[in-house]
Parts: sequence; C-alpha cells; structure tokens
Amino acid sequence: MRCRTMQSTVMFHHPFRLPGLIGPQPPGTYRLVINQEEVHGVSFVTFHTALIVLEIPTSGGSAVLQVPIRPATLDQCVRGDRRLPKRIGLPRC
Repeated sequence: MRCRTMQSTVMFHHPFRLPGLIGPQPPGTYRLVINQEEVHGVSFVTFHTALIVLEIPTSGGSAVLQVPIRPATLDQCVRGDRRLPKRIGLPRC
C-alpha cells in the first residue's frame, strides 16, 4: 500500500479548545501533518486521509505535542474561530 505525507498549516485568531487537552490553546499558526493511504480497487490513483496530526508547541517551545485530530473536529475549530470577531470569545471544538 502506498502512503504519502503532506504538511500544511492552520491559523487560529482566537484561543481554542481541543477534546482531550486541558485548557485553551493560544492563537497562532499551527502545523498539520496529513497521512494518506492509496485507495485500491478503483481505475485511477486516489488517496484517502488516514490521519491528521495537529502539532502544538509545548510551553518551553523546544518540543511539540502531536495531537491526532479528526477532520470534522478540525473543521469545527476553524469555523468557530472564523465566526468570532477579533479577540473575542473562546471557540469550543
């Protein structure tokens, strides 16, 4: 099975909460690592997302916490962040 890994970033303008993490995460740009696997049994090459990891810097800044996140949860966090005016509120994901 062929796999591929892509990297992207997501920007949050407000503090946000993730399931399984204690406390809000600060606004900023976060790195995403997206692992995809090839889909077999079709007449063309295509991939599906197997895992998305959001990298959260630790308080010291020299390491990152890798948090698996479902696509729907990530989408909910981003949409909640975009709905809020600048510097107001705390989106819950």
